[in-house]
Amino acid sequence: MTKLLSALGLALVALSASCYSPDLSGVKYACDEVNPYCPDGLECISGVCSKPGTGTEPPPMQPSDGGAPLAGCRFAGGTDLGGGVFACPGEFNRNRSGGRPIASELCAIGASICSSPKTADMAKCNSLPGFFAGTQPARYDGRGSLNDPNNYDCQQADNPGNRAVAGCGRLARDQIVAKTCGNFSRVLQCFAVQSWTCNSDLVDDSHDNSNAQDGVLCCLP
Repeated sequence: MTKLLSALGLALVALSASCYSPDLSGVKYACDEVNPYCPDGLECISGVCSKPGTGTEPPPMQPSDGGAPLAGCRFAGGTDLGGGVFACPGEFNRNRSGGRPIASELCAIGASICSSPKTADMAKCNSLPGFFAGTQPARYDGRGSLNDPNNYDCQQADNPGNRAVAGCGRLARDQIVAKTCGNFSRVLQCFAVQSWTCNSDLVDDSHDNSNAQDGVLCCLP
């Protein structure tokens, strides 16, 4: 009888072990340059072990106001300015903090942040409630009023506090001025606009913006 009970116990243990198969597909593994190791079939992409080929996909956290995105924008809510140029609004963060994409990920695949506005309708852009940045550098020269366009030029900043961004869109006194730089029509002074942080003179992957109405200008080839 004792042997029979022992055999039954072992059988139950074996059965329990064979039935327990937890689903770990939703588990996320962190990784970095120091510890880049991931389970088989995954690779380290943006600090998370992910399937190969998923590194170009932005975080699926950007809000959408409904409808399909325009050709040049990854998310809905953009404006077609003509000439293959699109004003694409949305928050962005160089480290993807809070699930925000980096600046260039506001653009659709195949589009990029504009280095020039080409033949876009700048008056239409300037009627929008947000400011939209291109890659043209600009700077405040530190000489006087932030609202005076004569105190800005279209070169890379030699002082982090003087960084500015050329683009088009809303005007805001002592923050955004009417100034032509690389055929963009307005300049945003990074230090004066609390929702923007400019970590270098390169908008793509180096700037932060927490105003969902602001964004970037995206150009199709």
